[in-house]
Amino acid sequence: MTTAGRHVIVADEGRPHGRTALATVRALGRAGYAPVVTVGPRPTLAQASRWCAGVLPVPDDVEGWTTAVTEAAARLDALLVMPAGDAAVVALGLPGADLVDKRLVRARALDAGLRVPEEQSYDGREALLAAAATLPFPVVVKPKRRTSLVPFEAMRADGPGDLERVPAGGPVVVQPFLGGGLTAFAGVVADGRLLAAVHQRYQRIWPPGAGVSCAAVTVPADPDLEERLRHVLADHEGIAQVQLVDGHLIDVNPRPYGSLSLAVRAGANLPALWCAAAEGRPPATTVRAREGVRYRWLDADLRAVWRQLRTGETGLAGAAAALAPRWGTAHSIEDWGDPRPALRRYGTGRSS
Repeated sequence: MTTAGRHVIVADEGRPHGRTALATVRALGRAGYAPVVTVGPRPTLAQASRWCAGVLPVPDDVEGWTTAVTEAAARLDALLVMPAGDAAVVALGLPGADLVDKRLVRARALDAGLRVPEEQSYDGREALLAAAATLPFPVVVKPKRRTSLVPFEAMRADGPGDLERVPAGGPVVVQPFLGGGLTAFAGVVADGRLLAAVHQRYQRIWPPGAGVSCAAVTVPADPDLEERLRHVLADHEGIAQVQLVDGHLIDVNPRPYGSLSLAVRAGANLPALWCAAAEGRPPATTVRAREGVRYRWLDADLRAVWRQLRTGETGLAGAAAALAPRWGTAHSIEDWGDPRPALRRYGTGRSS
């Protein structure tokens, strides 16, 4: 089977400004695949990309969404279904669904000799609010297991009042806020082999406290970390990203992720490598990202630097240095060769 024209379904959860689906569509299209992206009631950045080979209209309820994706995959004889969020992984029963369970990840991390934050679990929002007086603020609150297509991202809470923002729903996990440096590992795993590896250091995040990378740079590989993560990612097939704070494992994304364009720019096209493995063409050796390649989620990074300037965390010189354009930087949305997603983004409102 050849690469040309092979359909790959990018199973987006319907975020109009979702960067993960956009980065995945671009990576697949540039490698010669034909990405078809799911689209809900509102248009998305991914469907505006020149590399989008088609759209799949889906309802916004989990059962209907799952049925539509499954039937389309069979109809198109899709090579793979690539999920753009944890809920998609769980709903479709894709590889990595077990890694969405934070209890399992924690147990595997400890078995591998990795540090993890202390954590407390609560059955839901009401139980969390009832225990507010006992929590060691500041804390980070995150869903124990994402099963809904409605986004619930990790959030920082500095006091009991902040917990009112936690949505009602399933169980949540509370961890102490760790203020150390953020790093991440990403790669492709297939048949027990590490096919690709990317190590990155976060320079800034948005939103502050418990956000995601809005500026990052690739760094040298950490062989010891990779070996330990093999245990955490045991039996996984496909893309995975592991996030760490001050050496503590805090999260695993068993799927494509928001700063994926950094890996692609650094020479490790993770979606394409996953497809090649599915076609029986895995690389002979681990594909490694080049060091020193930068990434920027532009509008979020502007807000992050402006906040640092307002709070005194940086001065004018520091802000200017942070925002200075650098040749070869990977951007999350902006791309001169694929301008329509940026035009849609900046013409239709806030990011997500």
